[in-house]
Amino acid sequence: MEHNMEKIRELAERIYDLDAEVYTQLGSSLGRVFNRDRETCVKELCGLLTDRRQGHLVRSELALISNMARTITDRDMRKMIMSEYDKIL
Repeated sequence: MEHNMEKIRELAERIYDLDAEVYTQLGSSLGRVFNRDRETCVKELCGLLTDRRQGHLVRSELALISNMARTITDRDMRKMIMSEYDKIL
């Protein structure tokens, strides 16, 4: 069980980091889905990831991140970010 929680936390951290990278690349607060401190957001994501009834919320937030990522003008950076997005999915 503890191993599963470690994997869930790792996934939550990857999602948070992806959002942060998209925000950095765009330089706009419009690109930020998780706009609070890292630890709070990761804990909330862990909760959502462990509750099957809330899975749609995580998918919606990932969709917002990917939509913003698609607007990154640097093709190589966009490709790298979208590759990470695909791995997370």
